[in-house]
Amino acid sequence: MHFVLLPGMDGTGELFGPFIEALPEESKVTIVRYPTEEVQGLEGLVRVVEASVPGNEPYCIVAESFSGPVAIQFASKHPKRLRAMVLCATFCSNPLAKGLRWVGQLAHPKFFQPTLPRLVVRRYFVSDTSSNELVESVRSAVKMVAPEVLASRAKLMLSVDVATELKQIKTPVLCLTGGKDRIVGKRGKAQVEIALPGAQFETLEGPHLLLQCLPKQSVEAILGFLNEGR
Repeated sequence: MHFVLLPGMDGTGELFGPFIEALPEESKVTIVRYPTEEVQGLEGLVRVVEASVPGNEPYCIVAESFSGPVAIQFASKHPKRLRAMVLCATFCSNPLAKGLRWVGQLAHPKFFQPTLPRLVVRRYFVSDTSSNELVESVRSAVKMVAPEVLASRAKLMLSVDVATELKQIKTPVLCLTGGKDRIVGKRGKAQVEIALPGAQFETLEGPHLLLQCLPKQSVEAILGFLNEGR
């Protein structure tokens, strides 16, 4: 299978290393990378995906966090050769609880100027037991992206709604959820269950960055899902 990997909000694709290492050696991998200096809306990001997917062989999209809505929008338009889609720790509309919707007011470039604190990375993205190397990788990936771009993507995450598009998808879908995810948690899973009850659901006991913190378990879940569909 050819895996097309769509990254989280940083969009760099630099954090997929642990997941790729856990894939079978014969796997083909394409990493989609979003612009780090150019602000783009949902349709612009979908065009980046369109330009990245293989044109002559079947593939599976693995969309992480922020990229869930991008993958859903893409899959609703381009089902040809798309054999499966994995939505990992993601959502189809604003994933924040109603009591936290005020967070959208913080989606301003000035709040993305400083380097992401290590404490924030460990609490919300990885875990207390994650390696210092992984923590620094997350901080480095975020730092590569212009504050204006990060702020734009934060606003998009809080305003997007692709539930209607998700309902139209006929491609097999696996929804991977982190049982210890403090960003999206069970809310993203609940959204997918409502829009696409025929999807397959699996929860791994890990934080938001499942593919980085539990790469082997994530790969096992994805391969099991793909094998069932053969």
